[in-house]
Amino acid sequence: MTELLDGAELANQSLRDELLFHGVWLRGSNFSGASLAGADLSETNLEGIWNDPTNFSKTRLKMANLSDARIRYVDFSDAVLREVDISGVDSSERYHADELSNDSRKWHAKVNFEGADLTDIDGSEAILWRGNFSGANLTDATLTGARISQAYLENATLLRTTLNEADLRCTDFTNASLERTDLSKASLGGSNLSTANLEENTYSHTTLFGADLPDGFSIEKEHSVYLTITDLVRHDQLSRQAKQHLSNTYLPDADFSEYSLTGADLSGAFLPRARIGRARGADFSLASLRDADLSENPDSDSRFGKEKSDFVGSKLSGGNLSGVNLSETNMRFATLTDADLSQANLTSADMSNTYLRGTTFAGARLRDSVFNGASSSRSHTEDPEDYRVDFSSTEIGGADFSETELPEADFKAVTQRYQADESPTFAEASLPSADFSEADITGADLTNVEAVEISFRAAYLNGANLCSGDFSWGDFTETVLIGADLSGSNLTGANLSRAWVGEGADEPAADLSKAILEDASLPDSHLVDVDFTDARCKDADFKDANLERAIFDNALLQEGSFIGADCERASFRDAVLVRVSMEGADLTGSNLAGAYLFGATTDGVRIDSKTQFIEAGPISDPTVKQWIRYDTDAPPDTPEESLAAEHPEREETTEDLLNVQLRQAASVYRRLEELARQNGYPTLQSAMFKRRQEMRRKFLRQKGERKEWLFAEVQRWVFVYGESFGRILSISGLVIGLFWLVYLTSGTVKRMGGTPVTVETIAEHPSVMVSSLFHSVSVFFTGDPLLEATGRVGEFIMILESMAGPILLALLVFVLGRRAAR
Repeated sequence: MTELLDGAELANQSLRDELLFHGVWLRGSNFSGASLAGADLSETNLEGIWNDPTNFSKTRLKMANLSDARIRYVDFSDAVLREVDISGVDSSERYHADELSNDSRKWHAKVNFEGADLTDIDGSEAILWRGNFSGANLTDATLTGARISQAYLENATLLRTTLNEADLRCTDFTNASLERTDLSKASLGGSNLSTANLEENTYSHTTLFGADLPDGFSIEKEHSVYLTITDLVRHDQLSRQAKQHLSNTYLPDADFSEYSLTGADLSGAFLPRARIGRARGADFSLASLRDADLSENPDSDSRFGKEKSDFVGSKLSGGNLSGVNLSETNMRFATLTDADLSQANLTSADMSNTYLRGTTFAGARLRDSVFNGASSSRSHTEDPEDYRVDFSSTEIGGADFSETELPEADFKAVTQRYQADESPTFAEASLPSADFSEADITGADLTNVEAVEISFRAAYLNGANLCSGDFSWGDFTETVLIGADLSGSNLTGANLSRAWVGEGADEPAADLSKAILEDASLPDSHLVDVDFTDARCKDADFKDANLERAIFDNALLQEGSFIGADCERASFRDAVLVRVSMEGADLTGSNLAGAYLFGATTDGVRIDSKTQFIEAGPISDPTVKQWIRYDTDAPPDTPEESLAAEHPEREETTEDLLNVQLRQAASVYRRLEELARQNGYPTLQSAMFKRRQEMRRKFLRQKGERKEWLFAEVQRWVFVYGESFGRILSISGLVIGLFWLVYLTSGTVKRMGGTPVTVETIAEHPSVMVSSLFHSVSVFFTGDPLLEATGRVGEFIMILESMAGPILLALLVFVLGRRAAR
């Protein structure tokens, strides 16, 4: 036998006890007219769907075992189920007393026993909610503890049926026969018994609150039947015995405000609009308390304290619990839609997995309470006012809101009253558009929180853990975040203007490493010592912020604004500062080694001798070559590495990356040259100018523009682009010396009226060496010869030297003038 026989067609078959169906899934099967007498169907799944039920109509199931089977939407109409065991069967996917507020006739029957022969069946603890037993024969049936609320029992026969402790609330017994039936401890509140036959029944602690009874109905004195609340009252308080028989009762609009419910069992009770008085240790689990009032008793501050009250799974929608002491109360899975718990004491209460749509906790004490998994989720069409939860001004020290779903919740001005309190936790919570303005949640755990457009305006988040949370477009204006951990958090578009994020008197700065701050606004913020390592801050605004000693190593700051920012001793190692606005910023003592500076505007930027543009040393160190990362003569070695952070934006470009590198290097050197000039560093200015010209020379060669490149080469060799005084002096001396040698050895000059100067002449007259040297110097500086030319060649040589002299002297004056101008 397989475990799955869904949809089996076994109509009119005679299977009797020959097959074992234990634990088998028989959903949607057809057994109509079949004989299954004695068959074992225990723990089977017979579920159908409301418009296509599993069919057992007219089936013979005498003495069969259906214990613990799932029989939702199963049709047993006209079937024979004599002596069948249906104990523990379940015909419902859910069951809650709150459903009693709905008209059962608007719903399809969960299981159909219409006209069935259920004589002598065992249905103990069966869940047959909203079952159809119309015309069924339940003679001698045992239904102890069964849940048959909102069922249809019109014209049914319940002769000698055992219904003790059964839940029969709001059931229709029209024309039913309940003769000699055991109804002890049964709950029949709200049922229709007006035309039922109730002769010789057994009643003991039977509750009939709100039931429609036959005319002239009376109970013998020895039977305890509760028709009204006053039947339970003894000496102005509920009797201890009666309190234990209030579970699964039907008590709409009940008024217990004057009575004590201490220790009472009201589990599963239907108590909409009820007024509850003292109820220490009472059990309201799975009760319906919709619109109930639990706040009226003047001694409310203690009536739920000390002994733990139980509201597990209860429905408190619209309930009034304002000012109530619910400390250590268990309210797991409760529904608190639109409930009022303002000023309530919920210290150490368990509110996990509650539904809080529109609930108010304003001013409540929530110390050490647990809201894990609580929710106020809503559809997109609802008005925010309908689902917003109000926690404003509550005490939340040690409260657990982890994994909650509380969109647009109001946490304004929440506090941690005692310094010894543990900090609240919101880990993994969903808090979009929640309001924590002016809240004190120092040390709170907000890891992995989803909190888009959250407001922390003027809140205290000292030492809070916000790592990996989504706070995009959040409002952190004037928020205190000293020592907070925001590493890996998403702060896209967030407003942190005037926020205090840097170090405090005795506390460290916040950690924003690997955070996303794209389009974030941080003007006038205190960001001293804050770690932005590997952060993504594209288009972020740091205008006028205090960034002393801040760390931006490897950060993406492209197109951001540092206008007027104090970046003294800040670190920007390998940071992407492409097209960043830094006008008026203070970069004294800052480290920009390896930074991407292309397009950065540096007008009015302040630097000092300790400012670094390379890792080897500051600008004041004369032994260090100030070559930036774009420089082809400096590491990294390849254009791809030099432009690494910018390269993704250039994947589709066809331009040679080496050309890009050279052009950007020249641009950055020009910016740094101007920066050095503004701050009075002529040596740095000269170095930046020379490197700019060097990049231009290489760019011209790379582009194949030979004339411009050749001219640049001459400039480079003659006077290092107009920056080398020594180079011109050296070349001038070299020119004088070369022409001196020519005069000594070529015979192109002679002494006045004498013989030509040659090597032989030098041997005879050594003084000729001195006179020819003076001749070369004179021609170079003044153009006047001391020796005569022997011919046209000698005249031409002297003309060449006389031309070279003024040119080199002019260049010398030019270089001296540039230096003087600086």
